[in-house]
Amino acid sequence: MIKLAIGATVPQTIRAFYRGQLNYLVQHNYRITVITAPDPTLRQELPAEVDLHFVDFSREPTPWRDLKALVHLIRFFRRERFDMIQYSTPKSTLLCAMAGWIAGVPCRLYCMWGIYYSALDGRKRMFFKAIEKWVCTISTHISPDGKDNRAFAIAEGLFPESKSSIVGEGSANGIDLERFDPEIHREQGAEIRRQLGAADQDVVVGTVTRMVRDKGMAELVRAFEKLALEQPNVRLLLVGPREDHRSPLGPDIWKIIETHPRIRWVGPQADVPAYYAAMDLFVLPSYREGFGIVNLEASAMRLPVISTDVNGPRESIVPGQTGLLVPVQQIEPLYKAMKKLASDPALRKRIGEAGRRRVAESFDAKKMWRLWDEHRMRLCGKK
Repeated sequence: MIKLAIGATVPQTIRAFYRGQLNYLVQHNYRITVITAPDPTLRQELPAEVDLHFVDFSREPTPWRDLKALVHLIRFFRRERFDMIQYSTPKSTLLCAMAGWIAGVPCRLYCMWGIYYSALDGRKRMFFKAIEKWVCTISTHISPDGKDNRAFAIAEGLFPESKSSIVGEGSANGIDLERFDPEIHREQGAEIRRQLGAADQDVVVGTVTRMVRDKGMAELVRAFEKLALEQPNVRLLLVGPREDHRSPLGPDIWKIIETHPRIRWVGPQADVPAYYAAMDLFVLPSYREGFGIVNLEASAMRLPVISTDVNGPRESIVPGQTGLLVPVQQIEPLYKAMKKLASDPALRKRIGEAGRRRVAESFDAKKMWRLWDEHRMRLCGKK
């Protein structure tokens, strides 16, 4: 048996990236403890065999809270004597890595699902790069979620190649093809389209992400605004939470979102596949991304994908086959890509079908869970 702790700053990371995998691990001789910020509903969403330990994590720099959380984790790790801890997301990664190192946890796995400083510049970039390198130094192994991020990190001197590996073809958890099945959610998608006021011939452009600037939401809204002037049958569906505390969208963008007759923001949704089923094409114009898992989800739902040509997203699609890549932070290329797909239903269908096939071949969650199991076993010296 492997005694494993999984750390994440916020519960949403557990919901998004460990759905299904926790059940698999429990059934394959793991004793699991999930470590995350307090959440009153998370306990009932996890398998009964999984232990849950809340820590007062905050996403923003809070020195006193962070110090208390670090001391708490050191004591917890010393008491529980885990075989392995794995961590992702910036604050959890920093504190779990430090606590695990001090407490002497033998295997400390950094799941590098994105590199925060890569979209920064100046002193802020230098500061967060130093933190990233420190975390990599005190971790015993690093598993980036894609080839681009691994190559970038090695080139940046964050860790030597020998200290890292990618599981399968990448991604954090793979895609549950039974959950992300367009046929299962067809009726729900049709109902959501009716609620949007979208006719059968209308083209619903959609995204699923946080409503913040570094996800490219300003560019998406501006590009759609231009497209809507030319094509009266297009609509924009925005799914995800509003977060004004980090990389906020300006009041000008929110005014367009709230007043444009063909833009609808529905906030975060639990039943995400149903909202994919309401879309005709998917867009993620992010400035930085770990792998672009929502791009794979959209592909599994037979949607053509438009994303930015940056580390992560460029691995989640095959340009011209399962989607289109556009330059980051540019409105005009994004508008042209959206126009191309919105105007050609046959192209959307061909690309969407190819996307579903690719996800089934390379990113099926059940295959990924088995590969992650083998990966952990090797790192712990069990195989």
